[in-house]
Amino acid sequence: MTTMSNDKALTTMSNDKAMTTMSNDKAMTTMSNDKAMTTMSNDKAMTIMSNYKALTTMSNDKAMTTMSNDKALTTMSNDKAMTIMSNYKALTTMSNDKAMTTMSNYKAMTTMSNDKAMTTMSNDKALTTMSNDKAMTTMSNYKVMTTMSNDKAMTIMSNYKALTTMSNDKAMTTMSNYKAMTTMSNDKAMTTMSNDKALTTMSNDKAMTTMSNYKAMTTMSNDKAMTTMSNYKAMTTMSNDKAMTTMSNDKAMTTMSNDKAMTTMSNDKALTNMSNDKAMTTMSNYKAMTTMSNDKAMTTMSNDKAMTTMSNEA
Repeated sequence: MTTMSNDKALTTMSNDKAMTTMSNDKAMTTMSNDKAMTTMSNDKAMTIMSNYKALTTMSNDKAMTTMSNDKALTTMSNDKAMTIMSNYKALTTMSNDKAMTTMSNYKAMTTMSNDKAMTTMSNDKALTTMSNDKAMTTMSNYKVMTTMSNDKAMTIMSNYKALTTMSNDKAMTTMSNYKAMTTMSNDKAMTTMSNDKALTTMSNDKAMTTMSNYKAMTTMSNDKAMTTMSNYKAMTTMSNDKAMTTMSNDKAMTTMSNDKAMTTMSNDKALTNMSNDKAMTTMSNYKAMTTMSNDKAMTTMSNDKAMTTMSNEA
């Protein structure tokens, strides 16, 4: 995969006040600079990227991609998929079969994913999620939401004060933004949703999940993983079946581990420990952490005022 970042992001490198971690075997990589971190992983992994006010994520075959920038996002996918495009300040993306490319300039990012992948995008004031493989796309602009679903997926979109969640077969996704969290799960998963001052718990066939927002912590698990999610001032932990990646921005750090390894990271105001069942990662950014897991791949994204999580079928 290829990633490009703009004035305040980087790819596979780190500078002042950041750290970079990479691991092999079922592989994760994290990068951070002074105000941004980028993570990417390979097959059967997940990637999360965040910078000061934007995140970009992309993964390869059987993965998912998330993108957000300051004021716009664009996503499109190829074979057996659909494409969405938005500017506000314009972005362009293109991908081929089994490959994904992301490009961002100063105020825009574009992401696209290939066959059997899912892409989510969020910017400063909106989130968008979409996936292909018999394809699902959702688009949102400044204050609107649109939802569409395809053969084996579900998409929800929310803007400035909402959240979007979508999951496919054997996966669970949770998304939260500035003041709310939403979770939904499909077969063999469970979802809980809570708003500004409450928590909700529900369980399903083989999992249990609890979620809390504004100063709490949330935990949820799917068929072979456990995830905890919290927003504005909490911490989040997540693991998936074979790899997990988390990213945090301004004054944070990113940790990721590979098969049979454990990593701990702490930043200016928090520390994170993690170990895997085959890999677990926890990430924190300036005042929030996000976690998520699915059956074999999981992605979480957060920007300055929103978090997005999504998983695909792989």
